Amino acid sequence: MNWFTQTGHLTPKSDVYSFGVVLLELLSGKRALNDDRAGFVEETLVDWAKPFLNDSRRVLRIMDTRLGGQYSKKGAQATAALALQCLHTDPKNRPPMVDVLVNLERLPTSNVVPRSSQSAGEHHTVKRLHHSR
Repeated sequence: MNWFTQTGHLTPKSDVYSFGVVLLELLSGKRALNDDRAGFVEETLVDWAKPFLNDSRRVLRIMDTRLGGQYSKKGAQATAALALQCLHTDPKNRPPMVDVLVNLERLPTSNVVPRSSQSAGEHHTVKRLHHSR
């Protein structure tokens, strides 16, 4: 449960928590709340992902499969570790946003070169979208 839910007050630390949720959405390709399962208890993205975030090898299991593995594994692991810091249950233990920004800027970037057929397909799609306007 986050600080806002407990107190109803927005603070810089609740913003950091929310940013942690956004990081999880980017990594996993999933929404913060899973509303697709009508009639079931709603599971949040944070509840689902947290068990994976504590282990750098298991964290890769939450990655969006639509990325096709075309990302830096170390970057994904570092981003997940940062998300975990942002999602700390005790707001006092969450990093200040300025530290989050510094950590984001230090993340390893991917050295994976996109497949040429994929790039060509993306270019063709963009071209079609442009002409359909």
